[in-house]
Amino acid sequence: MAPPRLPPSPLLVKLAASVGFLADAYDLFVINIATTILRSVYPAAPPWSEPLVKSAILLGTIAGQVGLGAAGDRLGRRAAFLVSMGVCIVCSTLSGVAVRRIGTDASVFGALAACRLLLGVGIGGEYPLSAAIVAEATAEAAAGGQSRALATVFSMQGLGNCAAPLLAWALLAAGVPLDLAWRLVLCAGALPFVATMPLRLRLSDSLEYAAAKKRLRPAAEWASEIWRAHRAALAGTAGSWFLFDIVFYGNGLFQADFVQLLRPADEVGTRDGLVATARVSLLISLLGLPGYWAAVALARDDMRSQRNVQALGFGACALIYAVMARWFAQVRASPPLFVLLYGSSFFFSNCGPNTTTFILPACYFPAKHRAVCHGLSAAAGKLGALVAALVFRPCVVRFGPAAVFAACAVVSASGLCFTWALVPTAPCAPDSLDASGLAEALTSPTADDGHAADEADDRAGAYEPGEPAEALLHDAVAGAAIADVRRATPADGDHSGSETVAQVNDI
Repeated sequence: MAPPRLPPSPLLVKLAASVGFLADAYDLFVINIATTILRSVYPAAPPWSEPLVKSAILLGTIAGQVGLGAAGDRLGRRAAFLVSMGVCIVCSTLSGVAVRRIGTDASVFGALAACRLLLGVGIGGEYPLSAAIVAEATAEAAAGGQSRALATVFSMQGLGNCAAPLLAWALLAAGVPLDLAWRLVLCAGALPFVATMPLRLRLSDSLEYAAAKKRLRPAAEWASEIWRAHRAALAGTAGSWFLFDIVFYGNGLFQADFVQLLRPADEVGTRDGLVATARVSLLISLLGLPGYWAAVALARDDMRSQRNVQALGFGACALIYAVMARWFAQVRASPPLFVLLYGSSFFFSNCGPNTTTFILPACYFPAKHRAVCHGLSAAAGKLGALVAALVFRPCVVRFGPAAVFAACAVVSASGLCFTWALVPTAPCAPDSLDASGLAEALTSPTADDGHAADEADDRAGAYEPGEPAEALLHDAVAGAAIADVRRATPADGDHSGSETVAQVNDI
Protein backbone atom coordinates (compact mmCIF):
# COMPACT_ATOMS: atom_id res chain seq x y z
CA MET A 1 0.00 0.00 0.00
CA ALA A 2 1.25 3.49 -0.84
CA PRO A 3 2.11 5.61 2.22
CA PRO A 4 -0.41 8.30 3.15
CA ARG A 5 0.27 11.63 1.54
CA LEU A 6 0.99 14.83 3.44
CA PRO A 7 -0.03 18.33 2.40
CA PRO A 8 1.94 20.07 -0.37
CA SER A 9 4.27 22.83 0.73
CA PRO A 10 2.40 26.18 0.71
CA LEU A 11 5.60 27.92 -0.39
CA LEU A 12 6.05 25.53 -3.32
CA VAL A 13 2.42 25.95 -4.33
CA LYS A 14 2.55 29.75 -4.14
CA LEU A 15 5.77 29.89 -6.15
CA ALA A 16 4.44 27.67 -8.93
CA ALA A 17 1.13 29.52 -9.09
CA SER A 18 2.73 32.98 -8.88
CA VAL A 19 5.10 32.49 -11.81
CA GLY A 20 2.25 30.96 -13.79
CA PHE A 21 0.11 34.00 -13.10
CA LEU A 22 2.89 36.31 -14.24
CA ALA A 23 2.96 34.43 -17.53
CA ASP A 24 -0.85 34.50 -17.80
CA ALA A 25 -0.93 38.29 -17.45
CA TYR A 26 1.95 38.66 -19.89
CA ASP A 27 0.21 36.50 -22.51
CA LEU A 28 -3.11 38.30 -22.09
CA PHE A 29 -1.76 41.84 -22.33
CA VAL A 30 1.24 41.45 -24.63
CA ILE A 31 -1.15 41.23 -27.57
CA ASN A 32 -1.89 44.92 -26.98
CA ILE A 33 1.61 46.06 -27.96
CA ALA A 34 2.06 43.16 -30.43
CA THR A 35 -0.93 44.18 -32.54
CA THR A 36 0.25 47.79 -32.47
CA ILE A 37 3.47 46.57 -34.12
CA LEU A 38 1.54 44.28 -36.47
CA ARG A 39 -0.45 47.22 -37.83
CA SER A 40 2.83 48.75 -38.99
CA VAL A 41 4.14 45.49 -40.48
CA TYR A 42 0.90 44.51 -42.24
CA PRO A 43 -0.91 47.79 -43.03
CA ALA A 44 -3.21 46.16 -45.62
CA ALA A 45 -4.89 43.92 -43.02
CA PRO A 46 -8.67 44.53 -42.84
CA PRO A 47 -10.13 46.43 -39.85
CA TRP A 48 -11.54 43.26 -38.26
CA SER A 49 -8.10 41.61 -37.97
CA GLU A 50 -7.02 43.18 -34.70
CA PRO A 51 -10.33 42.68 -32.83
CA LEU A 52 -10.31 39.06 -34.04
CA VAL A 53 -6.90 38.39 -32.48
CA LYS A 54 -7.77 40.12 -29.22
CA SER A 55 -11.13 38.38 -28.96
CA ALA A 56 -9.79 34.90 -29.76
CA ILE A 57 -7.72 34.58 -26.60
CA LEU A 58 -10.67 35.73 -24.50
CA LEU A 59 -12.95 33.10 -26.06
CA GLY A 60 -10.35 30.44 -25.31
CA THR A 61 -9.93 31.75 -21.78
CA ILE A 62 -13.67 31.41 -21.10
CA ALA A 63 -13.58 27.80 -22.32
CA GLY A 64 -10.49 27.03 -20.22
CA GLN A 65 -11.87 28.58 -17.05
CA VAL A 66 -15.03 26.52 -17.18
CA GLY A 67 -13.61 23.33 -18.72
CA LEU A 68 -10.34 23.04 -16.79
CA GLY A 69 -12.06 24.35 -13.65
CA ALA A 70 -14.52 21.47 -13.87
CA ALA A 71 -11.65 19.06 -14.62
CA GLY A 72 -9.84 20.33 -11.52
CA ASP A 73 -12.85 19.37 -9.38
CA ARG A 74 -13.71 16.11 -11.12
CA LEU A 75 -10.31 14.69 -12.10
CA GLY A 76 -7.76 16.38 -9.83
CA ARG A 77 -6.07 19.72 -9.30
CA ARG A 78 -2.56 18.58 -10.23
CA ALA A 79 -3.54 16.85 -13.48
CA ALA A 80 -5.52 19.84 -14.74
CA PHE A 81 -2.76 22.23 -13.65
CA LEU A 82 -0.20 20.32 -15.72
CA VAL A 83 -2.51 20.30 -18.76
CA SER A 84 -2.94 24.08 -18.59
CA MET A 85 0.84 24.51 -18.39
CA GLY A 86 1.45 22.32 -21.43
CA VAL A 87 -1.15 24.14 -23.53
CA CYS A 88 0.37 27.52 -22.62
CA ILE A 89 3.90 26.45 -23.54
CA VAL A 90 2.94 25.02 -26.93
CA CYS A 91 0.54 27.77 -27.99
CA SER A 92 2.69 30.69 -26.83
CA THR A 93 5.47 29.32 -29.00
CA LEU A 94 3.19 28.77 -31.98
CA SER A 95 1.87 32.35 -31.70
CA GLY A 96 5.29 33.66 -32.61
CA VAL A 97 5.58 31.60 -35.80
CA ALA A 98 2.27 32.57 -37.43
CA VAL A 99 2.93 32.89 -41.16
CA ARG A 100 1.52 35.13 -43.89
CA ARG A 101 0.26 33.58 -47.08
CA ILE A 102 1.37 35.32 -50.26
CA GLY A 103 -0.89 38.15 -51.24
CA THR A 104 -2.86 38.78 -48.05
CA ASP A 105 -2.01 40.50 -44.78
CA ALA A 106 -5.15 39.07 -43.15
CA SER A 107 -3.74 35.54 -43.18
CA VAL A 108 -1.17 36.20 -40.47
CA PHE A 109 -3.91 37.57 -38.22
CA GLY A 110 -6.04 34.48 -38.87
CA ALA A 111 -3.19 32.10 -37.98
CA LEU A 112 -2.38 34.18 -34.91
CA ALA A 113 -6.03 34.18 -33.80
CA ALA A 114 -6.13 30.35 -33.97
CA CYS A 115 -3.02 30.07 -31.79
CA ARG A 116 -4.32 32.65 -29.33
CA LEU A 117 -7.66 30.83 -29.09
CA LEU A 118 -5.93 27.65 -27.91
CA LEU A 119 -3.54 29.60 -25.70
CA GLY A 120 -6.58 31.10 -23.99
CA VAL A 121 -7.74 27.63 -22.94
CA GLY A 122 -4.49 27.11 -21.01
CA ILE A 123 -4.53 30.60 -19.52
CA GLY A 124 -8.16 30.18 -18.49
CA GLY A 125 -7.38 27.02 -16.56
CA GLU A 126 -4.74 28.82 -14.53
CA TYR A 127 -7.31 31.08 -12.84
CA PRO A 128 -9.50 28.53 -11.01
CA LEU A 129 -6.74 25.98 -10.52
CA SER A 130 -4.26 28.45 -9.00
CA ALA A 131 -6.96 29.83 -6.72
CA ALA A 132 -8.10 26.40 -5.52
CA ILE A 133 -4.60 24.99 -5.03
CA VAL A 134 -3.30 28.01 -3.12
CA ALA A 135 -6.42 28.33 -0.95
CA GLU A 136 -6.28 24.67 0.05
CA ALA A 137 -2.53 24.54 0.60
CA THR A 138 -2.74 27.58 2.88
CA ALA A 139 -5.61 26.02 4.85
CA GLU A 140 -3.64 22.80 5.32
CA ALA A 141 -0.69 24.75 6.70
CA ALA A 142 -3.13 25.97 9.40
CA ALA A 143 -1.23 29.26 9.52
CA GLY A 144 -4.02 31.57 8.35
CA GLY A 145 -3.47 34.26 5.76
CA GLN A 146 -5.44 32.52 3.01
CA SER A 147 -6.61 35.79 1.46
CA ARG A 148 -3.12 37.26 1.62
CA ALA A 149 -1.64 34.19 -0.07
CA LEU A 150 -4.21 34.50 -2.86
CA ALA A 151 -3.52 38.23 -3.19
CA THR A 152 0.22 37.57 -3.36
CA VAL A 153 -0.23 35.09 -6.20
CA PHE A 154 -2.55 37.45 -8.04
CA SER A 155 -0.13 40.37 -7.60
CA MET A 156 2.19 38.67 -10.08
CA GLN A 157 -0.26 39.82 -12.73
CA GLY A 158 1.20 43.29 -12.20
CA LEU A 159 4.70 42.12 -13.06
CA GLY A 160 3.34 40.38 -16.16
CA ASN A 161 1.62 43.62 -17.19
CA CYS A 162 4.95 45.45 -16.86
CA ALA A 163 7.02 42.75 -18.57
CA ALA A 164 5.10 42.97 -21.86
CA PRO A 165 5.79 46.66 -22.69
CA LEU A 166 9.26 46.42 -21.14
CA LEU A 167 10.37 43.65 -23.50
CA ALA A 168 8.73 45.37 -26.47
CA TRP A 169 10.44 48.65 -25.62
CA ALA A 170 13.83 46.93 -25.32
CA LEU A 171 13.46 45.12 -28.66
CA LEU A 172 12.20 48.17 -30.54
CA ALA A 173 14.82 50.49 -29.05
CA ALA A 174 17.53 47.98 -29.96
CA GLY A 175 16.51 48.15 -33.63
CA VAL A 176 15.14 44.61 -33.91
CA PRO A 177 13.15 44.31 -37.18
CA LEU A 178 9.46 44.85 -36.54
CA ASP A 179 8.42 41.52 -38.07
CA LEU A 180 10.77 39.74 -35.65
CA ALA A 181 9.98 41.93 -32.63
CA TRP A 182 6.29 40.99 -32.40
CA ARG A 183 7.16 37.31 -32.78
CA LEU A 184 9.73 37.43 -29.97
CA VAL A 185 7.40 39.19 -27.53
CA LEU A 186 4.70 36.56 -28.14
CA CYS A 187 7.06 33.55 -27.86
CA ALA A 188 8.49 34.90 -24.58
CA GLY A 189 5.21 34.03 -22.86
CA ALA A 190 6.22 30.35 -22.79
CA LEU A 191 9.42 30.90 -20.78
CA PRO A 192 7.92 31.29 -17.26
CA PHE A 193 5.92 28.08 -17.69
CA VAL A 194 9.02 26.20 -18.80
CA ALA A 195 10.91 27.53 -15.77
CA THR A 196 8.26 26.32 -13.31
CA MET A 197 7.69 22.91 -14.88
CA PRO A 198 9.80 21.08 -12.22
CA LEU A 199 7.82 22.80 -9.45
CA ARG A 200 4.47 21.81 -10.91
CA LEU A 201 5.53 18.22 -11.33
CA ARG A 202 6.19 18.07 -7.57
CA LEU A 203 2.73 19.31 -6.60
CA SER A 204 0.06 17.01 -5.18
CA ASP A 205 -3.65 17.36 -4.52
CA SER A 206 -4.61 18.76 -1.12
CA LEU A 207 -6.06 16.67 1.69
CA GLU A 208 -9.19 18.79 1.64
CA TYR A 209 -9.71 18.13 -2.05
CA ALA A 210 -8.85 14.43 -1.70
CA ALA A 211 -11.60 14.14 0.90
CA ALA A 212 -14.12 15.97 -1.28
CA LYS A 213 -13.23 13.88 -4.32
CA LYS A 214 -14.10 10.69 -2.43
CA ARG A 215 -17.67 11.95 -2.09
CA LEU A 216 -18.20 13.40 -5.57
CA ARG A 217 -21.58 12.62 -7.09
CA PRO A 218 -22.13 11.75 -10.78
CA ALA A 219 -21.55 14.71 -13.05
CA ALA A 220 -25.22 15.58 -13.62
CA GLU A 221 -26.05 15.49 -9.91
CA TRP A 222 -22.87 17.42 -9.10
CA ALA A 223 -23.79 20.19 -11.57
CA SER A 224 -27.35 20.30 -10.23
CA GLU A 225 -26.01 20.61 -6.69
CA ILE A 226 -23.90 23.60 -7.71
CA TRP A 227 -26.95 25.37 -9.14
CA ARG A 228 -29.13 24.65 -6.10
CA ALA A 229 -26.56 25.55 -3.47
CA HIS A 230 -24.58 28.39 -5.04
CA ARG A 231 -26.58 30.23 -7.69
CA ALA A 232 -27.08 33.32 -5.52
CA ALA A 233 -23.39 33.53 -4.60
CA LEU A 234 -22.40 32.94 -8.23
CA ALA A 235 -24.59 35.85 -9.27
CA GLY A 236 -22.53 38.08 -6.97
CA THR A 237 -19.04 36.78 -7.75
CA ALA A 238 -19.65 36.35 -11.49
CA GLY A 239 -21.67 39.52 -11.98
CA SER A 240 -19.17 41.83 -10.30
CA TRP A 241 -16.30 40.19 -12.22
CA PHE A 242 -18.21 40.68 -15.49
CA LEU A 243 -18.71 44.41 -14.89
CA PHE A 244 -15.16 44.96 -13.74
CA ASP A 245 -13.51 43.23 -16.69
CA ILE A 246 -15.46 45.34 -19.18
CA VAL A 247 -13.59 48.35 -17.82
CA PHE A 248 -10.27 46.73 -16.91
CA TYR A 249 -9.65 44.73 -20.07
CA GLY A 250 -11.15 47.40 -22.28
CA ASN A 251 -8.56 49.85 -21.02
CA GLY A 252 -5.83 47.21 -20.82
CA LEU A 253 -6.28 45.71 -24.30
CA PHE A 254 -6.48 49.14 -25.92
CA GLN A 255 -4.04 50.93 -23.65
CA ALA A 256 -1.66 51.53 -26.55
CA ASP A 257 -4.47 53.16 -28.54
CA PHE A 258 -5.19 55.60 -25.73
CA VAL A 259 -1.48 56.28 -25.27
CA GLN A 260 -1.10 57.04 -28.99
CA LEU A 261 -3.54 59.89 -28.52
CA LEU A 262 -0.59 61.70 -26.92
CA ARG A 263 1.64 61.26 -30.00
CA PRO A 264 1.76 63.60 -33.03
CA ALA A 265 -0.12 62.12 -35.98
CA ASP A 266 3.01 61.80 -38.13
CA GLU A 267 4.67 59.57 -35.49
CA VAL A 268 1.87 57.01 -35.21
CA GLY A 269 2.98 53.70 -36.75
CA THR A 270 6.66 54.68 -37.04
CA ARG A 271 9.43 52.99 -35.06
CA ASP A 272 9.87 56.12 -32.94
CA GLY A 273 6.15 56.19 -32.30
CA LEU A 274 6.11 52.49 -31.35
CA VAL A 275 9.06 52.95 -28.97
CA ALA A 276 7.30 55.88 -27.32
CA THR A 277 4.05 53.90 -27.06
CA ALA A 278 5.82 50.97 -25.39
CA ARG A 279 7.61 53.33 -23.01
CA VAL A 280 4.44 55.15 -21.91
CA SER A 281 2.54 51.84 -21.65
CA LEU A 282 5.27 50.61 -19.30
CA LEU A 283 4.96 53.76 -17.22
CA ILE A 284 1.20 53.30 -16.88
CA SER A 285 1.67 49.64 -15.91
CA LEU A 286 4.22 50.68 -13.28
CA LEU A 287 1.75 53.19 -11.84
CA GLY A 288 -0.74 50.36 -11.38
CA LEU A 289 1.81 48.00 -9.80
CA PRO A 290 1.62 49.44 -6.23
CA GLY A 291 -2.10 48.68 -6.33
CA TYR A 292 -1.34 44.97 -6.21
CA TRP A 293 0.96 45.48 -3.23
CA ALA A 294 -1.72 47.52 -1.47
CA ALA A 295 -4.17 44.67 -2.11
CA VAL A 296 -1.77 42.24 -0.41
CA ALA A 297 -1.44 44.58 2.57
CA LEU A 298 -5.23 44.99 2.85
CA ALA A 299 -6.02 41.28 2.46
CA ARG A 300 -7.78 39.77 5.47
CA ASP A 301 -9.40 36.38 6.03
CA ASP A 302 -12.74 38.13 6.27
CA MET A 303 -14.98 38.20 3.23
CA ARG A 304 -16.82 41.30 4.43
CA SER A 305 -13.63 43.36 4.43
CA GLN A 306 -12.73 42.03 0.98
CA ARG A 307 -16.15 43.03 -0.30
CA ASN A 308 -15.67 46.53 1.13
CA VAL A 309 -12.30 46.88 -0.59
CA GLN A 310 -13.91 45.80 -3.86
CA ALA A 311 -16.68 48.38 -3.50
CA LEU A 312 -14.21 51.18 -2.73
CA GLY A 313 -12.13 50.26 -5.77
CA PHE A 314 -15.18 50.42 -8.03
CA GLY A 315 -16.10 53.80 -6.56
CA ALA A 316 -12.63 55.29 -7.06
CA CYS A 317 -12.51 54.11 -10.69
CA ALA A 318 -15.94 55.57 -11.37
CA LEU A 319 -14.76 58.95 -10.09
CA ILE A 320 -11.52 58.92 -12.12
CA TYR A 321 -13.25 57.95 -15.37
CA ALA A 322 -15.91 60.59 -14.79
CA VAL A 323 -13.21 63.27 -14.41
CA MET A 324 -11.44 62.08 -17.58
CA ALA A 325 -14.72 62.13 -19.50
CA ARG A 326 -15.84 65.54 -18.30
CA TRP A 327 -12.52 67.31 -18.84
CA PHE A 328 -10.97 65.10 -21.52
CA ALA A 329 -9.67 67.95 -23.71
CA GLN A 330 -7.80 69.52 -20.80
CA VAL A 331 -6.48 66.16 -19.59
CA ARG A 332 -5.29 65.18 -23.09
CA ALA A 333 -3.51 68.53 -23.46
CA SER A 334 -1.37 67.69 -20.40
CA PRO A 335 0.39 64.32 -20.94
CA PRO A 336 1.63 64.11 -17.32
CA LEU A 337 -1.92 64.61 -16.05
CA PHE A 338 -3.28 62.05 -18.53
CA VAL A 339 -0.73 59.45 -17.44
CA LEU A 340 -1.35 60.20 -13.74
CA LEU A 341 -5.14 59.86 -13.98
CA TYR A 342 -5.10 56.90 -16.35
CA GLY A 343 -2.44 55.14 -14.26
CA SER A 344 -4.38 55.86 -11.06
CA SER A 345 -7.40 54.05 -12.50
CA PHE A 346 -5.23 50.93 -12.77
CA PHE A 347 -3.94 51.46 -9.21
CA PHE A 348 -7.44 51.46 -7.71
CA SER A 349 -8.52 48.62 -9.98
CA ASN A 350 -5.62 46.46 -8.86
CA CYS A 351 -5.99 47.39 -5.21
CA GLY A 352 -9.71 46.69 -5.33
CA PRO A 353 -11.88 44.61 -7.66
CA ASN A 354 -9.11 43.20 -9.84
CA THR A 355 -7.72 41.32 -6.83
CA THR A 356 -10.85 40.79 -4.76
CA THR A 357 -12.84 39.22 -7.60
CA PHE A 358 -10.09 36.55 -7.64
CA ILE A 359 -10.02 36.08 -3.85
CA LEU A 360 -13.72 35.99 -2.96
CA PRO A 361 -14.77 32.87 -4.96
CA ALA A 362 -11.77 30.90 -3.65
CA CYS A 363 -12.72 31.73 -0.07
CA TYR A 364 -16.46 31.19 -0.41
CA PHE A 365 -17.01 27.95 -2.32
CA PRO A 366 -16.35 24.45 -0.84
CA ALA A 367 -13.58 22.18 -2.12
CA LYS A 368 -15.90 19.94 -4.15
CA HIS A 369 -17.10 22.95 -6.16
CA ARG A 370 -14.28 25.45 -5.67
CA ALA A 371 -12.46 25.20 -9.00
CA VAL A 372 -15.51 25.12 -11.26
CA CYS A 373 -17.35 27.90 -9.37
CA HIS A 374 -14.22 30.04 -9.45
CA GLY A 375 -13.92 29.23 -13.14
CA LEU A 376 -17.54 30.20 -13.80
CA SER A 377 -17.00 33.51 -11.98
CA ALA A 378 -13.79 34.18 -13.90
CA ALA A 379 -15.45 33.19 -17.19
CA ALA A 380 -18.12 35.80 -16.59
CA GLY A 381 -15.30 38.29 -16.19
CA LYS A 382 -13.74 37.26 -19.48
CA LEU A 383 -17.13 37.53 -21.13
CA GLY A 384 -17.06 41.16 -20.02
CA ALA A 385 -13.53 41.44 -21.40
CA LEU A 386 -14.76 40.00 -24.70
CA VAL A 387 -17.48 42.64 -24.84
CA ALA A 388 -14.81 45.28 -24.30
CA ALA A 389 -12.52 43.80 -26.97
CA LEU A 390 -15.34 43.91 -29.52
CA VAL A 391 -16.80 47.35 -28.79
CA PHE A 392 -14.07 49.55 -27.31
CA ARG A 393 -12.18 50.37 -30.50
CA PRO A 394 -15.31 50.97 -32.64
CA CYS A 395 -16.73 53.17 -29.88
CA VAL A 396 -13.51 55.21 -29.63
CA VAL A 397 -13.58 55.73 -33.39
CA ARG A 398 -17.27 56.60 -33.58
CA PHE A 399 -17.96 58.46 -30.33
CA GLY A 400 -14.50 59.55 -29.17
CA PRO A 401 -12.44 58.70 -26.05
CA ALA A 402 -14.44 61.02 -23.77
CA ALA A 403 -17.64 59.06 -24.39
CA VAL A 404 -15.83 55.76 -23.73
CA PHE A 405 -14.45 57.05 -20.42
CA ALA A 406 -17.98 58.18 -19.48
CA ALA A 407 -19.25 54.66 -20.20
CA CYS A 408 -16.44 53.25 -18.02
CA ALA A 409 -17.60 55.51 -15.18
CA VAL A 410 -21.17 54.20 -15.48
CA VAL A 411 -20.03 50.55 -15.57
CA SER A 412 -17.78 51.10 -12.52
CA ALA A 413 -20.64 52.71 -10.59
CA SER A 414 -22.82 49.72 -11.51
CA GLY A 415 -20.11 47.42 -10.18
CA LEU A 416 -20.18 49.29 -6.87
CA CYS A 417 -23.94 48.78 -6.54
CA PHE A 418 -23.70 45.14 -7.62
CA THR A 419 -20.98 44.43 -5.05
CA TRP A 420 -22.98 45.84 -2.15
CA ALA A 421 -26.14 44.03 -3.17
CA LEU A 422 -25.01 40.53 -4.16
CA VAL A 423 -21.43 39.65 -3.18
CA PRO A 424 -21.48 37.28 -0.15
CA THR A 425 -19.85 38.44 3.08
CA ALA A 426 -19.15 35.03 4.70
CA PRO A 427 -18.06 31.60 3.42
CA CYS A 428 -20.66 28.98 2.64
CA ALA A 429 -21.64 26.42 5.29
CA PRO A 430 -18.50 24.89 6.86
CA ASP A 431 -19.96 21.37 6.87
CA SER A 432 -18.99 21.10 3.18
CA LEU A 433 -15.75 19.45 4.32
CA ASP A 434 -16.75 15.80 4.77
CA ALA A 435 -14.95 14.39 7.81
CA SER A 436 -15.41 10.75 6.87
CA GLY A 437 -14.21 11.50 3.37
CA LEU A 438 -11.09 13.09 4.77
CA ALA A 439 -10.29 10.01 6.84
CA GLU A 440 -10.88 7.80 3.80
CA ALA A 441 -8.61 9.98 1.69
CA LEU A 442 -5.85 9.72 4.24
CA THR A 443 -6.03 6.00 5.02
CA SER A 444 -7.36 2.98 3.20
CA PRO A 445 -8.18 0.18 5.71
CA THR A 446 -6.49 -3.18 5.22
CA ALA A 447 -5.87 -6.18 7.45
CA ASP A 448 -2.59 -4.59 8.53
CA ASP A 449 -3.62 -1.06 9.27
CA GLY A 450 -7.36 -1.21 9.97
CA HIS A 451 -6.82 0.03 13.54
CA ALA A 452 -4.95 3.07 12.25
CA ALA A 453 -7.73 3.83 9.79
CA ASP A 454 -10.35 3.50 12.54
CA GLU A 455 -8.35 5.91 14.66
CA ALA A 456 -8.20 8.39 11.80
CA ASP A 457 -11.97 8.06 11.36
CA ASP A 458 -12.45 8.62 15.09
CA ARG A 459 -10.27 11.72 14.97
CA ALA A 460 -12.14 13.16 11.99
CA GLY A 461 -15.57 12.21 13.34
CA ALA A 462 -14.86 13.97 16.63
CA TYR A 463 -15.32 17.35 14.94
CA GLU A 464 -18.65 19.07 14.60
CA PRO A 465 -19.48 20.67 11.22
CA GLY A 466 -19.10 24.16 12.62
CA GLU A 467 -15.50 23.73 13.72
CA PRO A 468 -12.68 25.26 11.62
CA ALA A 469 -11.47 23.16 8.71
CA GLU A 470 -7.88 23.93 9.71
CA ALA A 471 -8.30 22.06 13.00
CA LEU A 472 -9.82 19.06 11.24
CA LEU A 473 -7.04 18.98 8.66
CA HIS A 474 -4.39 19.33 11.35
CA ASP A 475 -5.57 16.30 13.31
CA ALA A 476 -6.17 14.33 10.14
CA VAL A 477 -2.53 14.80 9.17
CA ALA A 478 -1.47 13.64 12.61
CA GLY A 479 -3.74 10.60 12.28
CA ALA A 480 -2.17 9.74 8.95
CA ALA A 481 1.29 10.01 10.44
CA ILE A 482 0.32 7.65 13.28
CA ALA A 483 -0.97 5.12 10.75
CA ASP A 484 2.31 5.37 8.86
CA VAL A 485 4.38 4.75 12.00
CA ARG A 486 2.23 1.80 13.07
CA ARG A 487 2.60 0.18 9.66
CA ALA A 488 6.36 0.38 10.16
CA THR A 489 6.20 -1.21 13.66
CA PRO A 490 7.52 -4.85 13.62
CA ALA A 491 4.87 -7.55 14.08
CA ASP A 492 6.93 -9.44 16.69
CA GLY A 493 6.02 -7.03 19.45
CA ASP A 494 8.98 -4.68 19.10
CA HIS A 495 7.56 -1.24 19.96
CA SER A 496 10.50 0.84 18.82
CA GLY A 497 8.08 3.12 16.98
CA SER A 498 6.16 4.07 20.13
CA GLU A 499 8.36 7.08 20.80
CA THR A 500 7.66 8.41 17.32
CA VAL A 501 3.93 7.86 17.80
CA ALA A 502 4.08 9.92 20.97
CA GLN A 503 5.87 12.69 19.11
CA VAL A 504 3.23 12.66 16.38
CA ASN A 505 0.48 12.90 18.98
CA ASP A 506 2.10 16.12 20.12
CA ILE A 507 1.67 17.78 16.69
